[in-house]
This record gives sequence, structure tokens and C-alpha cells, in this order.
Amino acid sequence: MIGTAEQTPSATHDCRIALNPYWTKMFDFYYGYIRASIFKKKNMTHEFFFIQYDGKPFKKVSDGIVKLQKQYKVAKITSGTARIAIQTYTQSLPPAKQFADFIGKAKKP
Repeated sequence: MIGTAEQTPSATHDCRIALNPYWTKMFDFYYGYIRASIFKKKNMTHEFFFIQYDGKPFKKVSDGIVKLQKQYKVAKITSGTARIAIQTYTQSLPPAKQFADFIGKAKKP
């Protein structure tokens, strides 16, 4: 994971994730079979990894998340609130404090 010291709305942040063999296999399956079969049926291609059922790229993933939150009546959780929750929780664990410091400033409990 790559952290940044300052969070700004206009900044783009990258993240690298290490996958265990199970998830590596699932992403390979999605990319090699599911995604490929959608494109084959629609006779189209584009560079996006994740696509909708109709073969079009997601315009804004957060819009889809908001729709699902409304549909299933779950509390609205943003990436910012999730990040703060993880940072706050990891600060309470002594070995994980370095991780919390690495990914940014956390609210003190």
C-alpha cells in the first residue's frame, strides 16, 4: 500500500495490493473468462479492467456504491470515513501504529 502524508481532493492516490492465491485466481478468472465473454458478445474492446454487465466502463464507481447503499438501506460510508476508521483502529494496536502513521493522520480515540 502506498500512503500519502497529505490528503487533498484534487490529488490522485495509488494503491498496491498483494493478493493471496485465491484472489489472484478469481481476478484471472474474471479477466480471462467473464470480461472476455462480455466483449466477445458485444464485439468491443477498451482498456478498463472492471466493466458493467453491458460491456461499458463504470462512469463513477462511487455512484454505484451510493445506489447500492440506498437500495439495501445501509449507512453511507465514504472512502474517507473508512480510511479514518482504519487509522483510528490500527492506532490502538501497538504493532500496527506504524501502519496508521504510514497511511496518514488518524483521529485520536
